[in-house]
Amino acid sequence: MPTRCATGASVRSAQRLIVIARDLYIGDPFGADRKETVYALAAPTIDLCLSVFPWAQLRTAKAAIKLHTLLDLRGNIPAFTYTSDGKMHEVNVQINCLRKPAPPT
Repeated sequence: MPTRCATGASVRSAQRLIVIARDLYIGDPFGADRKETVYALAAPTIDLCLSVFPWAQLRTAKAAIKLHTLLDLRGNIPAFTYTSDGKMHEVNVQINCLRKPAPPT
């Protein structure tokens, strides 16, 4: 299992930047008449070298992780990110991790 590299200060700093970015895009037209925020979930698989990252084993001779990202489509701002092994399906992230995105503060 990967170790966490982000400190609490860096996470708070990133959250502040997201709030600032959302404020910049709040008045922009979305292209659809929606009052609610629209999100998209993307989960690209990132291939890794198995000899360097043995904890990320995907297959016998392959390593990978997935970066699950929930994007606020108004400005393509990440509302949520989760890094998992390459085997986790997006549906499991939706069920286990995504209750409701935190409102901007």
